[in-house]
Amino acid sequence: MTALQPVLSATIDPARPSLTRPAGFALFAGAVGIVATSALYGLSPPHAAMPMLPLDLEAALAGAVRGRATMHAAGLFGVPGDVVVSASGLLLGLLEAAKGRGFAAMGWFLIAVSTVLFAAVDTLVGFVLPALAAAGAQQFLPAKILFDALFLTGTATFGAGAVMALLPHVSGTGEIPRLLAVPALLTGLVALGSGALGLLGVGVEPHVMGIGIAGGSVLFALIGLSLVRGRTPRV
Repeated sequence: MTALQPVLSATIDPARPSLTRPAGFALFAGAVGIVATSALYGLSPPHAAMPMLPLDLEAALAGAVRGRATMHAAGLFGVPGDVVVSASGLLLGLLEAAKGRGFAAMGWFLIAVSTVLFAAVDTLVGFVLPALAAAGAQQFLPAKILFDALFLTGTATFGAGAVMALLPHVSGTGEIPRLLAVPALLTGLVALGSGALGLLGVGVEPHVMGIGIAGGSVLFALIGLSLVRGRTPRV
């Protein structure tokens, strides 16, 4: 990242609000969409809309049929929200790289990757799982396993990205206020831990993952607003 910094600094002025504010607004708008998606996930049957270890196929099938309306709505909100957050994460990562903060830049890039994964998750929950559940267990099972794996991977990736992106700001000297950076980093740790444990086959309470994703989305929406308003960092 050090070798790239002069090139990035020559093409991107990280202090220009014309770059930071659109990225902040996109982060705010996309995160609000993810907050709405998280609420709709919460209203859906958990066995269908959340990774459950061990998988109860019968309950997941019944839940996907029963929760098709809220699951479909979650997909409608979630996919565009994920895409917008991905775009903001890429731009914020480039801005951090131009400042020489490679660790934070990697964090924003991981957040962008995580929301690409969640775009696939929200597509599955909103448009695929309910239709396959109506067709029967044989068609539903592979899609449900894929959904669970992508959900857990996306959760862990988002958590790791949040920790890396916000670590330089917890001292209060960065562009993101410490009042937001610290709790957002903590929710990132929750997301990282719950997602990683789930991938290792350890059953995790869905509400814990919900804290990591929904809580993180609320805080990142506020972080986006703070970037739109602008803040002169103390160096």
